[in-house]
Amino acid sequence: MDVAQREWISLKEASQQVGIPMTTIRDWSRQGTIETKESSTGRLVDIQQVREKAMGPVAINRPSDLQDRVADGTPDRAAGRPTRDQELAGTLLELQALARERMG
Repeated sequence: MDVAQREWISLKEASQQVGIPMTTIRDWSRQGTIETKESSTGRLVDIQQVREKAMGPVAINRPSDLQDRVADGTPDRAAGRPTRDQELAGTLLELQALARERMG
């Protein structure tokens, strides 16, 4: 994807959208695992890269049926209950946080 066509947002916005700590996103940018660019308001990240990094390689290769269901508004479960994908993402994030704590 062309750099100009990407959706560049602040670290804070990315943290809120993806549901992971800003410090994690900042670490990824410092390690070079996600791209950043500077703006007059601060550092910006490509939200798609943040989502892919947060979900791991499975999210990158996953069929787009989830995106299709979200786009057409088809619910996976009763309102107010997390979907299986949301539960898996939450578990993955908890495991990543635990691994970071143990690494010191």
